[in-house]
Amino acid sequence: MVQRRTLPLALAAVLAACALSPSAASAATDTLTVDLGASTGAFHGGAAGSLYGVYGPGVPSDAVLAGFYPKTLSTKSQDGPQHPGADALEVVEPFVANGGRDVYIYMTDVYRGFPYQRQPGQAGRDDYRTKIEAQVRQVVGSPHRDHIVYVPFNEPEGNFYGTGQHSYDKVSWLRDPRAYFEEWKQLYDLIKRLDPGARIAGPNTSVLYDQVKGFLEYCKANDCMPDVITWHELSSPDKVRNSVAKYRSWERELGIGPLPVNINEYAYRYHLSVPGQMIQWISALEESKVDGDLAYWNIDGNLNDSVAEANKANGQWWLFNAYGRMSGDTVRVTPPNPGQQYTLQGVATVDRGKRQSRTILGGADGSADVRFTNVDRGLFGDRVHVTVEEIPWTGQLGDSPAPRRLLETVRTVAGDGSLVLPFTDLKEMSAYQVIISPAGRGTTAGASTRWQKTYEAEDAAHTGTGWSRNGPEGSPRNVGKFATSNLYNVGGLRTGSDVVLTFDVEVPEAGAYDLSVFASSY
Repeated sequence: MVQRRTLPLALAAVLAACALSPSAASAATDTLTVDLGASTGAFHGGAAGSLYGVYGPGVPSDAVLAGFYPKTLSTKSQDGPQHPGADALEVVEPFVANGGRDVYIYMTDVYRGFPYQRQPGQAGRDDYRTKIEAQVRQVVGSPHRDHIVYVPFNEPEGNFYGTGQHSYDKVSWLRDPRAYFEEWKQLYDLIKRLDPGARIAGPNTSVLYDQVKGFLEYCKANDCMPDVITWHELSSPDKVRNSVAKYRSWERELGIGPLPVNINEYAYRYHLSVPGQMIQWISALEESKVDGDLAYWNIDGNLNDSVAEANKANGQWWLFNAYGRMSGDTVRVTPPNPGQQYTLQGVATVDRGKRQSRTILGGADGSADVRFTNVDRGLFGDRVHVTVEEIPWTGQLGDSPAPRRLLETVRTVAGDGSLVLPFTDLKEMSAYQVIISPAGRGTTAGASTRWQKTYEAEDAAHTGTGWSRNGPEGSPRNVGKFATSNLYNVGGLRTGSDVVLTFDVEVPEAGAYDLSVFASSY
């Protein structure tokens, strides 16, 4: 198991048993259905965003950044003191060069602390206005100005227009919005005057409060509507779906938009780094056709727990790599429990030009059927080539090889245009990729792994002094902690320790086996 703050240890012998049954169907009670004939719109790819995920040129490396297929990046103003590194005008060049579209500048991060340490009252407003003007002038002088989006407020209800000591008047804008609306208008006009082509994002609240509707009404009436609508979702993927639907209903009611949306902080500590968790967030954002930036909880510059060191991919990176390689149109996916967090969810595409379908799913243990319907014989033929890969969790700091190939085979499409893949050993922390294309005339490679077993360190016999069993760590009931396998980790294996763990390992046959040890030794 992996845990960032102690010295845990886990051990896994890897030559994996295929997670799919060779039979055409199974007795699984759960079915995830992918309707290849039901387009839900062009593939968006917007979930591949990051808050403070790029520290500077080379961190992460160009290869890692490009392979993440980035879309948006939220970061601090140039030379801001909020965090070391991650200065907007230094990260925009490598970000755009490696496929990124837009860099969102958190202009508030010109201040220290959180809540931001701005002076209360008019003195704070005046100081911030001066800082805003300086930031805009820096951007106007940048060759990448067209890739910049200004974010003048961040979670105003907890900062400049909340009730804390650094608030303007210690009155929450959620109760009385007049002061916040006034400064929003002032700064909006200032930015647009200095940079007439500027794009401005807001209100950037911690959730989509009902009061945001009033903000939109004010902006429409006073000609200060954001170019991009932003807010944060840290609790659950289904909240993304519901909030976006609510916001779109406000647009229709008020006669505005539709405007681009960026959920520019999403997912909590327990979710990040875990492919089986993150596919649930990705599916929600992709279904809603909005952008999203992974929240910053851990390390600046590692794509939010996607990179080990500066140039090594972990399981989450491989998930976003698979997501970024999707193309064409998304199609309707019906999971066993629609919208229910910590259950099997997925996203799927069909690219008619490539004659290829890609599906990513995950989030549940045990068995499930993945049923493809309306498989177009005119596109794919009567027989299809099927590849199934597992993207396992390798910890926040554990690098990962390429996804494990669990199955490569040719299957015949049923008379009703369906194809069923029965999964028999799903792991809730893993994600799975299914690629379907026309069958060729060559041979298939089968599975790259045949047997696998995980041995938890807390279950191993131990000797020596200083051993400790730590946990429980992150769980659906405690998303503020980091994920570990089986909820616990073992500490005490530090330099100079005499602690010894002994694992009893049984393998199906004599031979050579790959051994992976998960440990935090930084």
